[in-house]
Amino acid sequence: MENQNNDSQLVVNAMSKNYLNEIRKWSKFLSILGFIFIGLMLIASVFMTAFFSNAMENQEALGGSSISSVSLGVAYVIMAILYFFPVFYLFKFSINIKSALYHDSHTTMEEAFKYLKSHFKFIGILTIVIIAVYTLIFTFGGLTLLNA
Repeated sequence: MENQNNDSQLVVNAMSKNYLNEIRKWSKFLSILGFIFIGLMLIASVFMTAFFSNAMENQEALGGSSISSVSLGVAYVIMAILYFFPVFYLFKFSINIKSALYHDSHTTMEEAFKYLKSHFKFIGILTIVIIAVYTLIFTFGGLTLLNA
């Protein structure tokens, strides 16, 4: 005999659908904005590589920093690549949740939540990595100051 208890299945009521639809709109807006910023980061990397190479060489000749414009350009490309994945996952969430709400599809809703999970998982791991890098920087910076 099949269990007909309402506790065994999740039901998305009209109010929840309204909330999900509003979340969809904001997630789409933020993801499109993210794609625009990724494009700007890639353009900035090209400008840094092309236009700042001469300025960096002049500064190096005067005894300044030895970091190259190519290194800065590569850093911006790496940041753009890292930023792409959570933005892409957020965009896919917004597309799939719209389809799930329109078609009342549980499988499409599962797919949407899978992308949302991937978005937050990526952001969480990236946050942990950044905190670890900052901790190392502060630790070695403090040790360098103590030894100076």
